[in-house]
Amino acid sequence: MIRIVIADDQPLYRRGLEVAIGLERDLELAAEANTVADLVRAAFDHRPQVLVTEITLSGESTVKACSAAVEASPSTKLVRLTDSENREHLFEALRTGATGYLLKSMRIAEIIGAIRQVAAGAVVVPPPMSTWLVAEMSRMGTDVNEVETAPWGLSRREMEVLRKVARGRSNAVIAAELFLSVNTVKNHVRSAVHKLGATTRTEAAVKAVQVGLIDLKDDIG
Repeated sequence: MIRIVIADDQPLYRRGLEVAIGLERDLELAAEANTVADLVRAAFDHRPQVLVTEITLSGESTVKACSAAVEASPSTKLVRLTDSENREHLFEALRTGATGYLLKSMRIAEIIGAIRQVAAGAVVVPPPMSTWLVAEMSRMGTDVNEVETAPWGLSRREMEVLRKVARGRSNAVIAAELFLSVNTVKNHVRSAVHKLGATTRTEAAVKAVQVGLIDLKDDIG
């Protein structure tokens, strides 16, 4: 059972998540919070697997509160929930310990799925923002010579697909560009994710950039 704490100062939105979580057998809403103080208290009292929190609660930044919450419960995974598609907000969220960045415009089913992924150890970022994230990781990236090499075993086709994933292409677009079926593309993505030891396509693309398998400065193709 995945215990969840939700911190959001919009009662209707909080209620929607509460109802959705209540319908899932593997999820449990341990507590709700609508202030920074309640957020920290709920994390300390319930030690949730996942803490889902708005970036600001009643005008206050939750960065320090989230740090305190995770310090109180080190195993808690942090998901930032927001209306903002600001890239700096995304980067700040990841830099301060979040492994999920979810937009309120996402469907509830997508948010529920993302919570499960984060609980399992994945990093979840909305597809439109993942392209920028991969590019930023490349710009800031690790020196390839400092990364331990490994026999990733990626095929030429898997590399082609992964490059397009890193540039934000959907499976359908990749299929059209490479003259493949969507199911074939899905299989290549799944295989690449597995070989790179990742859990999502975004993680696989980021890792491929970090270890030098993909150079986003190459021409787009």
